[in-house]
Amino acid sequence: MRVSNSEIAQTLITAAKNAQPKTDEFAAQLEKEMLNNIKSQKGDVEKEVSEVDLFKERLSTLGAVLFYQQFNLEKIEKLIEEKRKEFEKALGLDEGTIPPLEGEERVKALNILEEMLKSFMEQLKDEMEARAQLEDNKSPLNSLLQG
Repeated sequence: MRVSNSEIAQTLITAAKNAQPKTDEFAAQLEKEMLNNIKSQKGDVEKEVSEVDLFKERLSTLGAVLFYQQFNLEKIEKLIEEKRKEFEKALGLDEGTIPPLEGEERVKALNILEEMLKSFMEQLKDEMEARAQLEDNKSPLNSLLQG
């Protein structure tokens, strides 16, 4: 059996015509997905731009030193709040405690919570002072002044 070039060409043309609608459908779906993806990224980019603008504004308003100090205070407050929630849960003071503590038990638990938070803040302060001293000792300027 011998197959001629015209028969092969005819078969390829038929196969291409049958595949054409599927390809067009796929291309349309792909284009739709790409447009949706671009639209969602545009919102993310606008959000990032506004965050960057806010950062620049705060930095220029406060100056580098005050901005850094405020940034550190915000981190410290966040750490303390996280610890407070952790301690409240451990002491049974959180809202999910069943049955909730009342009266004298609650007062004792609140006193313990305050003591634990004071201890945590002291520990945090000591760590920060140690870290600052370590940073000062690593400073090239400090090594030149001492040397």
